[in-house]
Amino acid sequence: MTVSLESMTARVRALLGDEAGLIWPAERVEGLLRLALGELNHAAGEGFTLLGLDGAQATSLPAGAESLLAAGATAWGLAQRVNARSEGVDASRLAVLLPWVRELRAQFTAGLERLRQDHLAQAEPPPYSGWEFPLEEGTE
Repeated sequence: MTVSLESMTARVRALLGDEAGLIWPAERVEGLLRLALGELNHAAGEGFTLLGLDGAQATSLPAGAESLLAAGATAWGLAQRVNARSEGVDASRLAVLLPWVRELRAQFTAGLERLRQDHLAQAEPPPYSGWEFPLEEGTE
């Protein structure tokens, strides 16, 4: 199955418990995916694309990054929902969502760090320089 904006929208909606899109319209989920993909690109130092998002003609995500992208978009969505509803709803209702937001965000952040380290390890040439130790006069 090709990973696309359509398939990722369905996946994020399922994670948010809104498969029918009654709460999360396609445009909102697209924005969530855009935020998560931006973070993914920043962590990897790449320009990954998702078929259908912002006119992309193909998906260039690394293997296994679909789950990371879905977790990130879901975390963004839940955080936005908590923020939007925080003033008009009993705080105890929102308290149920906060641990979920924190857990998804922690998973996403850990996944971004793994992706960053993988890309640094595979970079040609390495994105860092070697150490140079100046020698004092008279030592060799």
